[in-house]
Amino acid sequence: TMDWVSSQFGATARRLTSKWSQKWSHRGHPFVRFKFHDLRHLFAVRYLRDGGGIYALQGILGHTSVKTTEIYLAFLTPDQQHAAKLG
Repeated sequence: TMDWVSSQFGATARRLTSKWSQKWSHRGHPFVRFKFHDLRHLFAVRYLRDGGGIYALQGILGHTSVKTTEIYLAFLTPDQQHAAKLG
């Protein structure tokens, strides 16, 4: 089931980040932990910065309201925000 996949993904991610954290900290590079959901946010911001429209992004992310999707506009320049709202 999806619950099993989700828990296995989380456990695997924790093991990997622990190993990476140890490896990179020895080299003087701090490893910053992140969550899988952070990748969703990264995708959304990059999508809009690359010229994607806010309404198309709403559909991609599965938001029922565009208001939810609009949180990503805060990470754009005013010109990018304008283009995203038109596009």
